[in-house]
Amino acid sequence: MLARCAFPTHFGDLPDSRIDRCKRRDLLEVVTVKLCAVIWGADTWAGVAEFGRSKEP
Repeated sequence: MLARCAFPTHFGDLPDSRIDRCKRRDLLEVVTVKLCAVIWGADTWAGVAEFGRSKEP
């Protein structure tokens, strides 16, 4: 799905400073969920986490 939007074009070169062993998700997925959560109305990290959990399969 990300391949059909401009999001990877703009954020594809974003450096990922996370520790390798802690990476459970692709960085673009994390940034996309965070952006969507803020648009949805999340204004805290707990709100972002709640949004992310609600979208998991």
